[in-house]
Amino acid sequence: MDSLEYKRQIAEDDLRNIEKNYEIRFMDIQQLFAGADQNTFVYKAESINKKFYFLKIRAGEFIDSSVTIPYLLSKKTGKHIIEPVMTKTNSLFLELPGYTVILYPFISGKSGKERELNEQQWIEFGKLLYEVHSHEFPDPAPEIPRETFDTKWSVSLRKCMDDLERITVRNGIERHFVNMLMSRKSAIDKILTRTNELVREIAKRDLKYCLCHGDIHAANIFITDNDNFYIVDWDTLILAPKERDLMFIGGGVADKWNTAEEENLFYRGYGKYDEVNYKLLAYYRYYRIIEDIVVYYEQFFEENIPERNQKTIIERVDSNFWPGATAEMADMAYQRLSST
Repeated sequence: MDSLEYKRQIAEDDLRNIEKNYEIRFMDIQQLFAGADQNTFVYKAESINKKFYFLKIRAGEFIDSSVTIPYLLSKKTGKHIIEPVMTKTNSLFLELPGYTVILYPFISGKSGKERELNEQQWIEFGKLLYEVHSHEFPDPAPEIPRETFDTKWSVSLRKCMDDLERITVRNGIERHFVNMLMSRKSAIDKILTRTNELVREIAKRDLKYCLCHGDIHAANIFITDNDNFYIVDWDTLILAPKERDLMFIGGGVADKWNTAEEENLFYRGYGKYDEVNYKLLAYYRYYRIIEDIVVYYEQFFEENIPERNQKTIIERVDSNFWPGATAEMADMAYQRLSST
């Protein structure tokens, strides 16, 4: 599937500020389009001495731990996490009015959506994620968001679905989107019902929280041309039950990672397969679908959104319900509850 394109030019004054703080002169900067986060913009930048960098701009809210914690983990694990380039004052990021800049060395390769992990990489990935989940913080612990199991996305999706029959469509592509959602109404109702049931049961439990990446699907694995791999995009770092991450293994997000073979290889590295809480796993898989639909729904009806983005959104939302995709994988986790 195509990535959504949200274009952002770097102002000349900001570029000079970035160059000054990193003591690097750039001769060329090209925006890259990856993912669907409207608050994150990435670029390939070439310096005058022919070095290449991955320049990331994060607009709006920024939490220091999304950079500092991966940096500490990179020192602990020794690989599979890309360290940012330091500013001239040895900071891991640069704060400018309205946004934050993080600069990385540019590494050639492809995301896990485009290139498959091999058997050894799956095992190594499992080991790495276990190290992330086992990470212990110094006292006082850094500021990291904490899982609250709120219901805001469920409430929003219910409202979106209720509004479909009253919404005024302006053109054929909007009609296509509304019709597609209406055709998926029974499946969405089931997801909402099961999610509400699961969160009520989860609320009664005393859960163990750990450090989680929060969005560890195939598109956030980067596989290099020399067969190394990296976990990237730590903006969603969160303290939560380990299933917050484990739900992606076998979850079908980004149209990947939906086979038993991949799961088996991963857990050969991770271990503790028998300790996975399928109630949490099913909840997180369902809730991810709910959140994605709401976010894409809101983006779809924004003013001046390119038609190309709208077509991509229609495919992304509908693909949740394709065979082997996220809804089916969530159902499989839910069905295991009745057999355990």
